[in-house]
Amino acid sequence: MKKTFEIQTERVISYLEAVKGYPEYVVFKDETWLGEKRVKSTQGITTLERVENLTKMGSLDTLSTDRRFAVIGNRGKFRGKLKETYFNDSSKGDVMFWNTPYDVIEKHGMIDPDVPSYLEFYWMGENDVLTVKEEPVPRQISFDYMYGAGQLTNKYFNLEKVLDVLKNRPDLKWNNRQEKAEITSIPYYNAEEDSNRQLEFKWIPSDEDFARIGNVERNSLRQAILTEIFEIDLTPGGEFVKVIEEDF
Repeated sequence: MKKTFEIQTERVISYLEAVKGYPEYVVFKDETWLGEKRVKSTQGITTLERVENLTKMGSLDTLSTDRRFAVIGNRGKFRGKLKETYFNDSSKGDVMFWNTPYDVIEKHGMIDPDVPSYLEFYWMGENDVLTVKEEPVPRQISFDYMYGAGQLTNKYFNLEKVLDVLKNRPDLKWNNRQEKAEITSIPYYNAEEDSNRQLEFKWIPSDEDFARIGNVERNSLRQAILTEIFEIDLTPGGEFVKVIEEDF
């Protein structure tokens, strides 16, 4: 047995221009009402064209994952308004996505990309955060014992010599409890007899330094930083790098 009822609902789409000078992108709030009761509400970012061409039963898909609003700053300011993303290593602060972009723009107003503010607009690229003008935002680069993080271990490097070069750099954040520039132990589960000590830190680049390595291929990035930024000679058998049979 079944009963069938015909219920009349109303769909209301509200949208706002989000960024001054970029009218093609809007934040929206998509609500479904049953009388005085709101039964569904979603928010997101889309294009003005999609809103204008929306049919009664159409879907307002948000932009693809490589084009999303994000904000960079102190996460405490946005608690409850933002969702932290995996990409939280910008040199300018934590990178977070907006859960409720329409509410944020409605409350704070349109963002002007030419006026510095705690509330800013960024694209989330595949590997980078970009400004609305498609300019990359400098991000932190991690170094440690791992293969993809420079392999700064005693197997490949004369760590004391490397530490002498790096220890007074103000653009490094050392990843130990004391945040002290020092050689640390590799976790026992990944340590080997000839590879049990490491240098572990994050490089927080200036805009100028990040621009110097901005076009370097990803798999050569850390070697470029070591040579071009830190001025460490990577010649095997030299002052900093040991003579080994395998590449690092």
